[in-house]
Amino acid sequence: MPKLWHFIWLTNLPDVSKAARMQREGGEAIATAEVFGEARNYDELLRIFRRRIAALGVTLVSCDDVAGNPTRYTQKLLSGVRGVGRRSLGPLLTVLGAKIVVVRDERVDFARIWARLIPRKTAGDKLLANIKHVRRPLSGQSASDYFKLLRARQLVLQRPRKRRLIARIAARARWRNGTGRQHGATPEGGP
Repeated sequence: MPKLWHFIWLTNLPDVSKAARMQREGGEAIATAEVFGEARNYDELLRIFRRRIAALGVTLVSCDDVAGNPTRYTQKLLSGVRGVGRRSLGPLLTVLGAKIVVVRDERVDFARIWARLIPRKTAGDKLLANIKHVRRPLSGQSASDYFKLLRARQLVLQRPRKRRLIARIAARARWRNGTGRQHGATPEGGP
């Protein structure tokens, strides 16, 4: 399936919102910035990063130092061992003196793709992910069932050694409170 959008890596773009407004009005504001390349997939993106570092003539270790990354982390990012993600993209772009502008890909016939897309139906202008949900307090039988389920989950996820330690602590607490003496039991490890 063809990609709908592509990335242009830019520097020295004075105001992205102004550039977008000029672009809508038929102006060529994006053309005034230095373009490092176009990427339509992840491999092309890494290729642009490598070319930009080569053009700067700096070492990858110095990029790590300036970006605040561990030593040789940029090398792992650009070789594909590690993925450029949410945490590493911002510092890497800063070191390269670049930013991302997403523009419409004119090579794609968007009208054909638009016909295949399903329009969304919303109850309002807010997306559900932006609405803060408030938890209702549990009470009655639903609370009891919920906490039984949590306890069963805890038992499954805990190792036997940890469960024994918790049981020992609970037994000592019961013995201290006097509930263990009623049945004539002695605490574990006791006389």
